[in-house]
Amino acid sequence: HLAADADRLELLELTGHTRLRTAGTPPGGLEGMEARDMNLSYAPDGRTLQRAILAGRSTLLVAGPAGSPSRRLSAELIDVGVGSDGQTVTSLTANDAVELFLPGDRANPTTRRVRSSRLEGAGRNGQALSAVRFAENVEFSEMSAATASTAALERYARARTLEATMQPGLGAINV
Repeated sequence: HLAADADRLELLELTGHTRLRTAGTPPGGLEGMEARDMNLSYAPDGRTLQRAILAGRSTLLVAGPAGSPSRRLSAELIDVGVGSDGQTVTSLTANDAVELFLPGDRANPTTRRVRSSRLEGAGRNGQALSAVRFAENVEFSEMSAATASTAALERYARARTLEATMQPGLGAINV
């Protein structure tokens, strides 16, 4: 869909198994999206992504710190708001079979996974995502292997809801 002046893109509708990847994504930036269908809304400049709606076996990848694995959110439906830079996740809503996977890295070897039926999150005043709320059938787990100085860690929790703060870019989750 083009703007009335036909010079710039307003909305891009992609159907059928769709996969988008971005090379050289900075830490905390959108690295990739995958879904059966996607609607991508653009800023008035026609180039900067503002919002993405992913429907059907959806996955959102956010780049981790340099040399670290990506953070992954999967669900049947994901609605992601993006900052003015076209990369920073500023809001998230996910429904049905939600799973947030935060892999460990050298700085923090603990792997965390949260599953639920629904997720809602936002940053303050349009800034990077800083708080999330998981609802319905929440399962939280964290694991890390033993090291020379620490014992192995395995913790699990179940709840109706889980509210947490996060570091930008789907970084560390604080429960």
